[in-house]
Parts: sequence; structure tokens; C-alpha cells
Amino acid sequence: MTAQKIIDNVTRKLEGVPGIVGVVLGGSRARGTHRPDSDIDIGIYYDESAGFDVARLNEIALRL
Repeated sequence: MTAQKIIDNVTRKLEGVPGIVGVVLGGSRARGTHRPDSDIDIGIYYDESAGFDVARLNEIALRL
């Protein structure tokens, strides 16, 4: 699976989690300085007052 497909897959799965207000790409891939073996850094912005579901986020992470 390509890095872009992984990013798209993660973003799609996170869209359905209540409380998440933004997903960002960071690190070398965001800067455009990545190598083929670079990891993918993803940041999640959330609204804690909206009942952010950490357990659901963990379930998603385990399935990736």
C-alpha cells in the first residue's frame, strides 16, 4: 500500500470519531523531504468537551 493510500485510509477512519476536529500530516512527508522508508506522522486535533472517545481511537489504531 502506498503512503498516500495509508494516509487516506487513516483520515477516512478518523472522520467518524466524535470529537475529532482535524487531522494533519506532519514530519518529513509534510515538508516534502521524506524518503521511501520514512514513517508517516499524523496529528489529531480534538475537542475534549465533545466527548472525545479514546477507546474508539485505540480500536482504529489496532486495526491499521
